[in-house]
Amino acid sequence: MNELDLIRRCKAGDMQAYDSLMRPYLTMAFRTAALITHDHHLAQDAVQNALIEVYRTLDRFQESKSSSFRSWFYKIVVFRSLNMLRQTKPVAEYMERADMMPSPIETIVRNEEAEILRQAVRSMKVEYRTVLVLYYFEEFKVEEIADILKIRKGTVKSRLHKARKLLEKQIDAHRIYDFAVKELRNL
Repeated sequence: MNELDLIRRCKAGDMQAYDSLMRPYLTMAFRTAALITHDHHLAQDAVQNALIEVYRTLDRFQESKSSSFRSWFYKIVVFRSLNMLRQTKPVAEYMERADMMPSPIETIVRNEEAEILRQAVRSMKVEYRTVLVLYYFEEFKVEEIADILKIRKGTVKSRLHKARKLLEKQIDAHRIYDFAVKELRNL
């Protein structure tokens, strides 16, 4: 059964159709929420809130107006994740939580540069981190990110550019530090 048929059945109250519709998106939704919030529990709450909101507002989704159900759902997940961040006070321990879900970079590349990259992304302001996550980790197009975040395409491009520059600066700073440490050890 295709997605549009599932949506129509969900609008008619079919809970099995709702389960079938949402199941393929849950892992990616949780990963997105975890990368934005940097907290396993906040990510779970954000996704749960998004699922409830989708269920309650599915009748507002119109296939012809929205670019895709996936984009519509991710818009909700991103905003619920950002709301969770706004509702919690920033605490340094959240950045170091042992139970935080590993990012795709950590899973694929288990080396020192991956850790530097992860910490650089963590240190970014949420507006840069969010576009970076949606673009590189979830592979949304610039237009889709603009739609999800309700900002202009130029703003998305600008934030992506700034995020890349911030990453480059962090990585270069670490390389210089490593080089200096190695040179000092050789003295």
